[in-house]
Amino acid sequence: MAKRNRRMERDVLFLERCVRLLKPGGRLGIVLPHNKFGGASWAYLREWLVRQMRVVAVLGLDRSAFLPHTHQKASVLFGVKRDKPVRQPTREPVLFVLSEASGKDSTGKVRDRPGALPDHPAWVRADHDFEGVVDRVAEFTHTHSVGWSA
Repeated sequence: MAKRNRRMERDVLFLERCVRLLKPGGRLGIVLPHNKFGGASWAYLREWLVRQMRVVAVLGLDRSAFLPHTHQKASVLFGVKRDKPVRQPTREPVLFVLSEASGKDSTGKVRDRPGALPDHPAWVRADHDFEGVVDRVAEFTHTHSVGWSA
């Protein structure tokens, strides 16, 4: 990755290391701060990433997803490493999905679904929309012949 005239952030170094450790065809799912996906100053990172990987989907998480530990907005990147890096970024379709219900309130406490029983596991009890997100990623990968189902 081309280094810029600034201090590299740990999450960028970690992402680079993860991509380099993957074998061709290897799959990656990684949580990163949201600014890496949309900030103008990180365009070089996104360009490097699409040259190295087939970016399949980006899932935008609700700001409360990691509460009470952090209020930072985060996204999840799903991708497949290319056999060889491409010279020019390609125009492959990428699924962008926004999760609107993380199952937590603004204080970080788990918000139960209506009718959920206290003895249900947290995944079943929490009021989240992740099942729908998984279904959308699976449909997208099947429709676009990505070769990776959710």
